[in-house]
Amino acid sequence: MSVGFGRLRILAVVAWAGVAGCGGSPSQPSAPTASASTPSSLPPFAVDLPIAPGDGATFAYGIWPYGVHGGGHAVDGHGGFDIEYRTGAPVLAAADGVVDSVTSDAHDASRRVVHLKHARDRGTYLTDYSNLIAVPDRLVPGATVTRGEALGVAGAFADGLSAMTHFQVGDPTHLENGQIIASPAGYVSASARALLDDLWRTSAYRAEICEPFLTNSRAHTFPFTRTWTRQSGSGPATIDITCVSDSGDVTYVMSSGDGQVESGTVVVGWSTRPTTADFRPSSASSRLAVYDIVSETMRLALGGPGAPRPASLDAASVYVTR
Repeated sequence: MSVGFGRLRILAVVAWAGVAGCGGSPSQPSAPTASASTPSSLPPFAVDLPIAPGDGATFAYGIWPYGVHGGGHAVDGHGGFDIEYRTGAPVLAAADGVVDSVTSDAHDASRRVVHLKHARDRGTYLTDYSNLIAVPDRLVPGATVTRGEALGVAGAFADGLSAMTHFQVGDPTHLENGQIIASPAGYVSASARALLDDLWRTSAYRAEICEPFLTNSRAHTFPFTRTWTRQSGSGPATIDITCVSDSGDVTYVMSSGDGQVESGTVVVGWSTRPTTADFRPSSASSRLAVYDIVSETMRLALGGPGAPRPASLDAASVYVTR
C-alpha cells in the first residue's frame, strides 16, 4: 500500500519479530542536525547507510526521517528512514551479519523485506530493509552477508522517477514499550556520517515544517505546534506552525515585533529545494513564500499578502526552532 501527499508515496515498514515498524509510542530525543546527532563515542553497534554515494535522489523527498507523523504513521510515527534512490540502485547491507529472514512485503507481495542479525558484545542487533526487488537467491536464513553487499534493488515509485527502501535499526539495549527500535541516526558510523549529512541537506518532505529533525519524537499527538523564532532579517518575530491532524491540515500564527498577529492556513508545495508555501491569512489574500529547512534552521523569503512569491532565498530571514 502506498500513501500519497502530492507526489510523495510512503511504503510503510513491515512489522516483524522483535522490531515493529509502527508499534508503541516511545519518545525519542530530537537530533538538531545530522552532524549534531553523532554520539560523543560510537555506540556498540555502528552501521553504514544502505545506499552508495551518488545513488540518492530527490524527486520525492530524499529522506523521510524517523518519528515523522502522517504518511501512514499518524498514531506512533515512523520507525526508521525511508531513503530515496535513483532507479535501479542497489540496497546495501549496513553491517556484517546473518540473514534472519526474507519475507514478502505486506504492502506489495512482489517485493521483499530482508532482515539481518548482527551479533555484538551487548546482544544481537537487527536491521531491516523493505520494498526490495531482485533479491539474490543466496540470501536465505543463515546466510552470511558482508557490509556493503547488495541485498537487492530499491523498489521504484509508480512514476518511475526514483525508488526507495525503508531502513530500520533494532537495538536490544534500547527498550521502549517492549520494543527494540531506535533511530538509525544514532548508529551511523563515522565513515558514513558525511554521506548522511549530504543526503539530509537536500531532503524536502511534507511534514518538515512541523517535524524538521532527522530524529523526531514518535510520541506526538495532534494537534501539536512548532515555534520558529527569527534570528535575522525582517520577517515576523515568531511563526507558530500547527499540525492539526495527520491529514496534512496545517495552521499558522505569525507575530511581529510590534504585536501584530496574522493567522490562517498554510499549504506546502515541495519536492526539491527551495520549497514553497502559501500562507493563507484568515482575512487577506495569500502570502506566498519560498523557504528551505535543514533541521533547526529555516530560511524564509516571505512576500506580502497578495504579492508575487519571492524568486529566491537571497533576502530570506533566518529562523530557528528547538
